[in-house]
Amino acid sequence: MGGGYFRRTVNKKIIVPLIGIITLIILVIGISYAAFTYSGIGAKENVITTANISMVYNEGENGITLENAIPMEDEVGKKLIDENQIFDFTVNINIVGKTAIAYEVTAEKDNNSTLQDNEVRIYLEKSNEADNYKEILEPNKYIPLTEEDEFGAKAGEMVLDTGSTIETTTYYYRLRMWVSKEYQLGSEAKHFTIKVNVYGSDGKVTLNKPTAPTITGGSEEYALERTIKVSEEAKLASGISKYQYYLTKDKDQLTGGTWKDIESDDKSITISEKGTQYVYFRAIGENGLAGDVSNKEEVNIGKTYNITNKIENGSFENGTIDNFTTQVSSKIELSTDLKYSGNNSLKYISSEEFSSVGYKTTFSLEENHVYYATEAVYILDNYSNHGQFDMVSSGGTDVTNKPEYGNVYLGSLKIKEWNKISFHFQSSESYSYGFRLSYSLSGLKTIYFDDIMFIDLTEVFGSGNEPTKEYLDKYLKYFDGESTIIYKNVTG
Repeated sequence: MGGGYFRRTVNKKIIVPLIGIITLIILVIGISYAAFTYSGIGAKENVITTANISMVYNEGENGITLENAIPMEDEVGKKLIDENQIFDFTVNINIVGKTAIAYEVTAEKDNNSTLQDNEVRIYLEKSNEADNYKEILEPNKYIPLTEEDEFGAKAGEMVLDTGSTIETTTYYYRLRMWVSKEYQLGSEAKHFTIKVNVYGSDGKVTLNKPTAPTITGGSEEYALERTIKVSEEAKLASGISKYQYYLTKDKDQLTGGTWKDIESDDKSITISEKGTQYVYFRAIGENGLAGDVSNKEEVNIGKTYNITNKIENGSFENGTIDNFTTQVSSKIELSTDLKYSGNNSLKYISSEEFSSVGYKTTFSLEENHVYYATEAVYILDNYSNHGQFDMVSSGGTDVTNKPEYGNVYLGSLKIKEWNKISFHFQSSESYSYGFRLSYSLSGLKTIYFDDIMFIDLTEVFGSGNEPTKEYLDKYLKYFDGESTIIYKNVTG
């Protein structure tokens, strides 16, 4: 094993072949209306009982000796797994009536120990199911109490674990102990002996419920599935026996669902049911108390839609600007100086008032269809109210009297940085309209455009199921040609 091994002995005889000998002897103390102590030899079960409490300790063979011990790293000691290298013990608490029980597990050093407190490392794990042990005491030196505590543990003992419960409970412990890597080997054989004490009280006990965990993973953005999980900090919280989750369609309160146990080791759940749900978590303490409810996470599960950007090469990444046009007196060119994404953008230099730049192809709008248009814009100066991002009728008439068709003024944008702008409208007629990136710059102005899109939302999602402008502004990423998007199912 490299680090030595434990040998079990039935007579508690300490064998010291080299150095770092550690013998574990178990003693149980239960305190309710009075104090009790019990120690015994053999593999039988030892029980302490009062009118309200039954504390059970399963001794097994009650001696462990570390032979041929050498100092080792904590990471090595934590992984000792041979049955002769670990010591398992169980604390059973049997509640009679409605009594609340608090308990404390301690280690008590034998005064004859010759190793110093800082020359040993003590490590304790705990489980509610005799497997899946979790660390509750990280490797540490022996740290004695300076005075008797409220459970009755004496000065000189080291607290290993504390807790409380309101229901019959079994706790499984796994103890490891090894010689610190800092210990300097010498010629003199030394040892360190502890016994484990369990203290209990059924008097006035303050039972603390777990704090509310923080959970993450939700979003108003639609997905095919989402995984909701507790924070890393919550995973490390002590005194937790399990986590539960609650699903509801009610945005404001916990109704229509039930609390269910989380089975995964990483304390997460994956949701794939279509529709909008709200998720809460809570922790259940080892004392049986349910903790406060977590923050709420929104989960939107939808389906996949095929979507088309009607603006071809709207990010100019094919190296051309052939699909765009302006007046003869104005100028457009491919630019690599400024770009919102990729390598290129469209640079537009206007030379007269009412100059405009737009897409060459007009679009036949369908009556009652909902459309979405967006572009990234970089302006160099404050253009006041000039420069409109809009639609224009095929006859050349703008839609100033129909502000829902655009009329997004560039003059309100931040200068010398990229701005994402958009408009979202329902067509009131079936007619052909042009798509203008900007109109009426009032004189010589320079402006850059990138990531331009125009989408017929009704064609993609169906009437009444079109995403809002705010949703698309936040979640729709630029694409050229055809792509897919996940959004809510029309029935969900």
